[in-house]
Amino acid sequence: MYPKYIELIKDKKRLNELIDLADRLWESCELCGRRCRIDRNKKTGPCLDSKDIKVASFAVHNGEEPPISGNKGAGNVFFSGCSLNCEFCQNYPISQLFVGNELSIDEFTEKLIKLQKKGVHNINLVTATHLTPLVFKGIIKAAELGLNIPIIYNSSGYDTLQNYSLLREFVDVFLPDVKYIDDGLAKKYSNIKDYNKINIDLIKAINKDNPENIYEDGMIKKGLVIRHLVLPFEIDNTYKVIDELINIDKDMTLSVMNQYFPAFNRAEKTAEKLDSICYNRILDYIVDNNMENVWIQEE
Repeated sequence: MYPKYIELIKDKKRLNELIDLADRLWESCELCGRRCRIDRNKKTGPCLDSKDIKVASFAVHNGEEPPISGNKGAGNVFFSGCSLNCEFCQNYPISQLFVGNELSIDEFTEKLIKLQKKGVHNINLVTATHLTPLVFKGIIKAAELGLNIPIIYNSSGYDTLQNYSLLREFVDVFLPDVKYIDDGLAKKYSNIKDYNKINIDLIKAINKDNPENIYEDGMIKKGLVIRHLVLPFEIDNTYKVIDELINIDKDMTLSVMNQYFPAFNRAEKTAEKLDSICYNRILDYIVDNNMENVWIQEE
């Protein structure tokens, strides 16, 4: 049954258990791989300069993959802040400069309802890892007020299994990144540690819960889609990502993105751009390795 949260609000006992879990996760933060264990009611973490939900924009977005945007658009919610600190981030004013507006849970709920009224196919939570407990409470309140479209969770893939234990209860479609296999690259470009283990543990857990995607009229309603942005200055990393995913489950859906551009290049090397020949070679490699559920970007 989906959206998941529709069934959840009918089960008051389970709902109260999850609210307690959300509170515990917020009071000793282990939402991402940094595991700062900060009481987010009292202090801000490295991920955000606020103790509340902070959002840069609520928007009808037509630029996601077709099964997500469809012909009516995805209801994108761009959260301020991020657990990562990527040198090449395309949304750096939001993720690293914390541009956005603070909202109470009630205000956040109202915004979700307004977004649904615009006719979007889904609510697409963009980079919400560091705010999961508050977002969960907002979605539950919105459900009680009539929210009834799928929830998509679009993340960097640095979510801990503790965070996933909450996410799996209300998210319908998971859209995590697999950015790196080499932890040295994760440290170099995103200033984080242990990315590979945290990321792959997350992917395996989501895939176990969602062995097959569910679509209706071409729109994804439930499942897992892995995203990978090809970095033109670290092409070998992409091949390693593909190999790792094939080893886990070659039937998983992978979206291979070629949209890199040096929006926030604090290192000269990240100013390179990806050429079509290189991208097509990557796609050929995927075909040669019999990975069939692949979404690609046209030039």
